[in-house]
Amino acid sequence: MRRITALILVFVFVFSLCGCEEASGSGKKVEEHIEFEALDGSQSSLLNYNPDRGWRLEAYVNVGNSAEDRHTPQEDPAINVKRSVEKYAAYSPQLVQTYFYLTAYKEKPEIDEYGLDRIQQVFDCARELGVKLVVRFTYQYGMDGVGEADDDIMLGHMEQLAPLLQDNIDVINVVEAGFLGSWGEWHSYKNFHNPTALLRGILEMTPEPLYVQVRLPEYKNLIMDTEDIYPRIGFHDDSFFGYRYCAAAGELNPGTEDWNQIVEESADVPVGGETFWGRETNEEIDGFESILQFVAFRQNTFSLYHCFIEDGVGMGYEMEKWQEVAITPEWLDSNGVLYSPSWFGEDGTLKKSVFDFVSDHLGYRIEATSADVSGELAAGGELAVDFKLINYGFSAAYNMYSGFAILDEEGNEVWSVAAGDPATWNSRDPENPDDPAALEYTISSDILLPEESGTYQLAFYLRNSAGTGARLNNDLTYSNGYTVFYEFEIEEE
Repeated sequence: MRRITALILVFVFVFSLCGCEEASGSGKKVEEHIEFEALDGSQSSLLNYNPDRGWRLEAYVNVGNSAEDRHTPQEDPAINVKRSVEKYAAYSPQLVQTYFYLTAYKEKPEIDEYGLDRIQQVFDCARELGVKLVVRFTYQYGMDGVGEADDDIMLGHMEQLAPLLQDNIDVINVVEAGFLGSWGEWHSYKNFHNPTALLRGILEMTPEPLYVQVRLPEYKNLIMDTEDIYPRIGFHDDSFFGYRYCAAAGELNPGTEDWNQIVEESADVPVGGETFWGRETNEEIDGFESILQFVAFRQNTFSLYHCFIEDGVGMGYEMEKWQEVAITPEWLDSNGVLYSPSWFGEDGTLKKSVFDFVSDHLGYRIEATSADVSGELAAGGELAVDFKLINYGFSAAYNMYSGFAILDEEGNEVWSVAAGDPATWNSRDPENPDDPAALEYTISSDILLPEESGTYQLAFYLRNSAGTGARLNNDLTYSNGYTVFYEFEIEEE
């Protein structure tokens, strides 16, 4: 705050030297340019509490509390959400992928009130914990068709679930297509199904503006790209191996049609994903190759629950190894990977790991560069503001809303206006993704000043649908979701 005040005093002094006069009204004319400093890289983990991005966990919910079809009864349906958030608290995860198993209702046209209440308990738990859910409904627990439901059953359940999702949209990050096949992954089912009808049902069930994610582009392509619902479909890569050919990855290898489609469309839709379990794969998952895939796919979220410490610390799974692998500016520069100049510290010598880089750059990482403020500081007056920012994260900021607010001396909002579209703030040019240059965005608005005299603050806000604020990568005052960048006074007439 001292830096902002000093800048303002310097500008006032300069304008007085230039002979700037007070406005013909009762206020002062201002025309100021403010440069912002970035946070030092030693403080970069502060941004990992930003919502709707980054690491996600995993939880299993037995909706009907059944003991059949390989399921374990759960007295508390939210117990696994609570346990996973507690276990991984040191890594600041803001998301929990949650499998809602509807197997107990696989032959029932309706989910009973008991089941619906248990689903609601999980949403309430997420709200209480301050996390969002990556929602997946499914029936089959295994690859042999056990628990499979027919299409008419699934479509009926979707209709039932639609209002429940609408009521809890504030704690939902994205809805994964689910329902069909083993673990809802759209494979290993026995009966005849109509995947197109099911995908349409899932899209109808999911309230706008939430996205639906499918595992492979071939499933998205069941919908014509000319249809209004097509842009709402993102991806979750459940066979992640990094930027290289891997037989286990199947169709999703570099250079394939599926891979290229995700690369092309990821500028407009969120991309999630996970590796195999650490105990289930002998494939090396190289951290550097993983970063290159995250860049190519503009990765928004990724599982911290796989190939890390799911079986305990020190098992030697690949992602745990990333914590010991150093990353350097030279490697990032030579591979065209964006990062804030401050990330390695003021003198560029901070030691950072591959794990650090992934933690800090999954999703969005917004840094303001400057602001221009002009107008008349008078009661009821008006200012014009141009606020410039760069996104150094892998992806745009989905489910986020931005704008400007005026705060009084106690930090209370007295006025605000929406401005900007965070879902379009890509770090790299969608039309030329190989260009390593970062894009700069200008967020502009007219600011209507209070009618009462006093000292005020002009702030930028970035928050999600639950009202949770996001911190910018700047050395500016941040409080209650507001980043203060300009102080001013309205004098009594």
